[in-house]
Amino acid sequence: MQFIIKSRTGEEYLVREARMEDLDKILAYITELVNEKVYIDMNYIPTREEEREWLKERVSGERLIYWVVEKDGKIVGSVEASRKGLRQEHVVEIGIALLKEARGRGLGKELMKRLLNEVFKKWSDVKLVWLGVFSENEPAKNLYWKLGFRPVARLPAWNSYSGRYIDEEIWYWKDSPLVKELGIKLE
Repeated sequence: MQFIIKSRTGEEYLVREARMEDLDKILAYITELVNEKVYIDMNYIPTREEEREWLKERVSGERLIYWVVEKDGKIVGSVEASRKGLRQEHVVEIGIALLKEARGRGLGKELMKRLLNEVFKKWSDVKLVWLGVFSENEPAKNLYWKLGFRPVARLPAWNSYSGRYIDEEIWYWKDSPLVKELGIKLE
């Protein structure tokens, strides 16, 4: 699976499933995100072996969708959907990260829309889609709002970030089947 998306300025980006041979490119991508101190869970540069194990899970996982975004052979972004299990079998968590050079170009919105479509194509029985976001990450929250996500909970001091503790916000996608079925009121 792969496709091209265009930025607002007409630049083309290749989006595709990650492969094990992407290991060094993904490690460089993660390193850049960590060094930039973006609002992601990773707070250190992983070793090559740690990254290999992490990538192996994403490439072979039946309960995961993991796509990379490439521009001129460099990985500049990724999106992921993770299906929960057991009593949360009906739940999928999604996330996105883009390097600074790929932000503000309209890619995030298109990537998230395509990811949501893929979630329901791959797992037709999914009932609830959610994501977590650092409370201070206003650009991400603006994007999620535009896509129909709404905040439902706040976890105080959830993230340790640059010597401070930042709240995590949990957002549900308002078009999730269970939100509609149960009449869950979202802002």
